[in-house]
Amino acid sequence: MSKYTPVTHVIFDMDGLLLDTEKVYLSSITEVLKNHGKDYPNDLRVRVMGTIPINTATIIIKELEMDIEPVDLLAEFHENQIVKMENVPFLPGAERLIDHLHTNNVPIAVATSSGKDTFKVKTANYQHIFSKFHHIVLGSADSEVKQGKTSSRHIPGLCITV
Repeated sequence: MSKYTPVTHVIFDMDGLLLDTEKVYLSSITEVLKNHGKDYPNDLRVRVMGTIPINTATIIIKELEMDIEPVDLLAEFHENQIVKMENVPFLPGAERLIDHLHTNNVPIAVATSSGKDTFKVKTANYQHIFSKFHHIVLGSADSEVKQGKTSSRHIPGLCITV
Protein backbone atom coordinates (compact mmCIF):
# COMPACT_ATOMS: atom_id res chain seq x y z
CA MET A 1 0.00 0.00 0.00
CA SER A 2 1.52 3.31 -1.11
CA LYS A 3 1.51 6.27 1.24
CA TYR A 4 1.30 8.62 -1.77
CA THR A 5 -1.96 9.88 -3.21
CA PRO A 6 -2.30 8.80 -6.85
CA VAL A 7 -1.91 11.50 -9.48
CA THR A 8 -5.32 12.13 -11.07
CA HIS A 9 -4.27 14.68 -13.68
CA VAL A 10 -1.44 17.09 -14.51
CA ILE A 11 -1.48 20.58 -16.00
CA PHE A 12 1.83 21.66 -17.52
CA ASP A 13 3.10 25.11 -18.30
CA MET A 14 4.99 25.04 -21.59
CA ASP A 15 7.66 27.76 -21.72
CA GLY A 16 10.58 27.08 -19.44
CA LEU A 17 9.10 23.79 -18.24
CA LEU A 18 8.53 21.64 -21.32
CA LEU A 19 10.32 23.71 -23.94
CA ASP A 20 13.54 25.64 -23.41
CA THR A 21 12.12 28.94 -24.66
CA GLU A 22 12.92 31.31 -21.80
CA LYS A 23 16.32 32.22 -23.25
CA VAL A 24 14.69 33.10 -26.58
CA TYR A 25 12.06 35.29 -24.93
CA LEU A 26 14.67 37.02 -22.81
CA SER A 27 17.04 37.72 -25.70
CA SER A 28 14.21 38.88 -27.98
CA ILE A 29 12.67 41.29 -25.49
CA THR A 30 16.11 42.53 -24.45
CA GLU A 31 17.07 43.22 -28.10
CA VAL A 32 13.82 45.04 -28.89
CA LEU A 33 14.01 47.18 -25.76
CA LYS A 34 17.68 47.96 -26.43
CA ASN A 35 16.61 49.24 -29.87
CA HIS A 36 14.35 51.65 -27.95
CA GLY A 37 17.20 52.66 -25.63
CA LYS A 38 15.80 50.70 -22.68
CA ASP A 39 17.15 47.98 -20.41
CA TYR A 40 15.07 45.00 -19.29
CA PRO A 41 15.53 44.71 -15.53
CA ASN A 42 15.15 41.28 -13.94
CA ASP A 43 12.44 42.41 -11.51
CA LEU A 44 10.29 43.56 -14.44
CA ARG A 45 10.94 40.29 -16.30
CA VAL A 46 9.75 38.30 -13.28
CA ARG A 47 6.61 40.47 -12.93
CA VAL A 48 5.49 39.91 -16.52
CA MET A 49 6.14 36.15 -16.62
CA GLY A 50 2.89 34.31 -17.35
CA THR A 51 0.92 37.39 -18.30
CA ILE A 52 -0.92 37.43 -21.60
CA PRO A 53 1.11 39.25 -24.28
CA ILE A 54 -0.94 42.46 -24.43
CA ASN A 55 -0.61 42.81 -20.65
CA THR A 56 3.11 42.07 -20.86
CA ALA A 57 3.62 44.88 -23.38
CA THR A 58 1.39 47.28 -21.42
CA ILE A 59 3.29 46.68 -18.17
CA ILE A 60 6.69 47.03 -19.86
CA ILE A 61 5.65 50.27 -21.58
CA LYS A 62 4.34 51.75 -18.36
CA GLU A 63 7.29 50.68 -16.21
CA LEU A 64 9.92 51.78 -18.72
CA GLU A 65 8.01 54.96 -19.66
CA MET A 66 8.01 54.17 -23.35
CA ASP A 67 6.17 56.08 -26.06
CA ILE A 68 4.77 53.19 -28.11
CA GLU A 69 1.46 51.38 -28.36
CA PRO A 70 1.31 47.88 -26.80
CA VAL A 71 0.28 46.26 -30.12
CA ASP A 72 3.27 47.84 -31.86
CA LEU A 73 5.69 46.66 -29.17
CA LEU A 74 4.15 43.17 -29.37
CA ALA A 75 4.67 43.15 -33.14
CA GLU A 76 8.35 43.97 -32.63
CA PHE A 77 8.72 41.23 -30.00
CA HIS A 78 6.95 38.73 -32.24
CA GLU A 79 9.03 39.54 -35.32
CA ASN A 80 12.25 39.21 -33.33
CA GLN A 81 11.41 35.90 -31.67
CA ILE A 82 9.36 33.87 -34.13
CA VAL A 83 12.31 32.62 -36.20
CA LYS A 84 14.27 31.77 -33.06
CA MET A 85 11.41 29.59 -31.77
CA GLU A 86 11.49 27.11 -34.65
CA ASN A 87 13.99 24.75 -33.06
CA VAL A 88 13.66 25.16 -29.31
CA PRO A 89 14.51 21.89 -27.57
CA PHE A 90 12.51 20.00 -24.96
CA LEU A 91 13.93 20.37 -21.47
CA PRO A 92 15.57 17.28 -19.94
CA GLY A 93 13.04 14.74 -18.64
CA ALA A 94 9.95 16.51 -20.00
CA GLU A 95 9.27 14.11 -22.85
CA ARG A 96 9.87 11.10 -20.62
CA LEU A 97 7.41 12.41 -18.01
CA ILE A 98 4.75 13.09 -20.67
CA ASP A 99 5.23 9.57 -22.07
CA HIS A 100 4.96 8.06 -18.59
CA LEU A 101 1.76 9.91 -17.74
CA HIS A 102 0.23 9.16 -21.14
CA THR A 103 1.12 5.46 -20.90
CA ASN A 104 -0.49 5.31 -17.45
CA ASN A 105 -3.68 7.03 -18.66
CA VAL A 106 -3.22 10.12 -16.51
CA PRO A 107 -5.03 13.03 -18.19
CA ILE A 108 -2.55 15.76 -19.08
CA ALA A 109 -3.03 19.31 -20.31
CA VAL A 110 -0.96 22.33 -21.28
CA ALA A 111 -1.78 25.83 -20.04
CA THR A 112 0.38 28.36 -21.85
CA SER A 113 0.31 32.10 -22.39
CA SER A 114 1.50 31.54 -25.96
CA GLY A 115 -0.57 32.70 -28.90
CA LYS A 116 -1.71 30.39 -31.70
CA ASP A 117 1.07 31.30 -34.11
CA THR A 118 3.94 31.02 -31.64
CA PHE A 119 2.48 27.79 -30.20
CA LYS A 120 2.33 26.36 -33.72
CA VAL A 121 5.95 27.32 -34.46
CA LYS A 122 7.29 26.05 -31.11
CA THR A 123 5.50 22.71 -31.32
CA ALA A 124 5.80 21.99 -35.06
CA ASN A 125 8.65 19.50 -34.58
CA TYR A 126 6.95 17.85 -31.59
CA GLN A 127 3.47 16.90 -32.78
CA HIS A 128 4.13 13.30 -31.74
CA ILE A 129 4.46 14.56 -28.16
CA PHE A 130 1.81 17.29 -28.05
CA SER A 131 -0.77 14.91 -29.54
CA LYS A 132 -0.67 13.06 -26.19
CA PHE A 133 -2.23 15.99 -24.35
CA HIS A 134 -5.94 15.81 -23.61
CA HIS A 135 -6.34 19.57 -23.65
CA ILE A 136 -4.27 22.62 -24.59
CA VAL A 137 -5.19 26.12 -23.42
CA LEU A 138 -3.59 29.10 -25.14
CA GLY A 139 -4.03 31.92 -22.65
CA SER A 140 -3.64 34.68 -25.19
CA ALA A 141 -5.81 33.04 -27.86
CA ASP A 142 -8.63 31.16 -26.13
CA SER A 143 -11.59 33.48 -25.66
CA GLU A 144 -12.57 31.77 -22.40
CA VAL A 145 -9.33 32.94 -20.75
CA LYS A 146 -9.92 36.36 -19.23
CA GLN A 147 -6.66 36.74 -17.26
CA GLY A 148 -3.17 35.26 -17.49
CA LYS A 149 -1.80 32.52 -15.29
CA THR A 150 -0.15 34.89 -12.84
CA SER A 151 -3.54 36.23 -11.82
CA SER A 152 -4.95 32.82 -10.93
CA ARG A 153 -4.68 31.27 -7.47
CA HIS A 154 -3.28 27.83 -6.75
CA ILE A 155 -5.68 25.64 -4.80
CA PRO A 156 -3.75 22.83 -3.05
CA GLY A 157 -5.05 19.37 -3.82
CA LEU A 158 -7.10 20.51 -6.80
CA CYS A 159 -4.38 19.60 -9.28
CA ILE A 160 -0.68 19.08 -9.55
CA THR A 161 0.96 21.78 -11.61
CA VAL A 162 4.36 20.61 -12.80
